[in-house]
Amino acid sequence: MSTFSRRLGFGPARVPLYPFQMPQELRNRLWSLMHPVFAYHHSKYWGTSLEQFVTVLWDEVLRESLDTIPRKEPEYIGFLRGIVMDGQWYQAYDLLEHCVTHDIFNIISPEAVNRVLRDEQAAWHFVGKQLVPITDPTEIAAIETALASPLDGVRIHMTQALDSLGDRMNPDPRNAIKEAISALESLTRCITGDEQSTLGVTLEKLKGQGLQEDFANGWKALYKYTNNAGAIRHGKKTGDQLPDMDEAKLFVVTASAFANFLTTTFATEIAKNTSGTK
Repeated sequence: MSTFSRRLGFGPARVPLYPFQMPQELRNRLWSLMHPVFAYHHSKYWGTSLEQFVTVLWDEVLRESLDTIPRKEPEYIGFLRGIVMDGQWYQAYDLLEHCVTHDIFNIISPEAVNRVLRDEQAAWHFVGKQLVPITDPTEIAAIETALASPLDGVRIHMTQALDSLGDRMNPDPRNAIKEAISALESLTRCITGDEQSTLGVTLEKLKGQGLQEDFANGWKALYKYTNNAGAIRHGKKTGDQLPDMDEAKLFVVTASAFANFLTTTFATEIAKNTSGTK
């Protein structure tokens, strides 16, 4: 939101944040979103079958022993507020992701969080229910569409690609690219009915099914690149230069958009070749 004071140039300039930055303004606004989620799940459902939100938070996210969970809400809220306000940036994002993923009452939504993250120019945004270093709305939409693919192979590989991008402590650009290419390979195998061939071969076959030649050749060149560069699809050799996050984001976003295009263009072939399967 562009406020009166900011339009006049008062206050700090709003600039894009680095991935590891979480200034106080961003912490304040994220806590305002998280607080109702933490409070509602603790006060209303502690001691019931719905207490999983709290136990998973303590055990899997915070790695604290379950006997240290404060039974009194002020202590519980105060502990979590301290992490968001004063803890490491990645700890705050851990709590945020837990709220979005495990809030069964829909008190918080990825869309509401993304509005704040965009406004504060944070380097992380939700795609589905996972924080990833992708901020452009068009790119996010392309990935979310691919994640909703009716084909298991596409969904699984794109989810794994996103996992590799979204690991805030140990991102894996190489595996993100590999999984994005595997998603396309799975999709083109389904379209062509050839369950054994590589992406290069299935793209060649798609030319005969109506895919424009230069379009197919462009993706064949990208596929060749993943076989030859940066140990993406094969073992690392001495002197290999591994891909960086920007390169991985490019591949994941572009592969998502291409998968969406192929799914729409060859919907008839996909339906025919998946009939009778789950």
